[in-house]
Amino acid sequence: MNTNRILAAAVLAAALLPASRAPSLAAVPDPAADYPLERGADPGEQWKEKLGLSAEQARRFTLLENEKAARLKPLRELLRLEMVRLQTYLAENGTEREVEDCLAQVQQINRAIAERSERLDAGLASFLSPTQRARLLVWRALGGLNGYAARRLDASIRLDEEFERD
Repeated sequence: MNTNRILAAAVLAAALLPASRAPSLAAVPDPAADYPLERGADPGEQWKEKLGLSAEQARRFTLLENEKAARLKPLRELLRLEMVRLQTYLAENGTEREVEDCLAQVQQINRAIAERSERLDAGLASFLSPTQRARLLVWRALGGLNGYAARRLDASIRLDEEFERD
């Protein structure tokens, strides 16, 4: 199931219902539950190939990524709840004070996510080469391994490598 559709449905439902009847996040299926089914292969294996990781690097990378996901999940769930609440205020013409308080909460959660993410990503610097870190940064910025822009970048890298061999 498409993760964006699940989240959009929750936000739309919250916008259409009064605040007292807005769905809780617990009522929305966890999009991460379908992750392996959506991606097919183990994402760690895909990164191993894309970044050119050794077996030890792949093991450490997977451990750090799993730790990062586990530590960020509660914050992301809280952010989803706040976004549903914000959408509800907007749909029901909430007071400026309610919107302002909710916005402040969203910004605080975003800062916490960025801080924790940055700290955990610093651990990658201890075992990834600068080129591997740069590729990871670029692919993440372009929507991950299966993002449209990342696929185009990947295709251009392959073309460059083929051109260099010829």
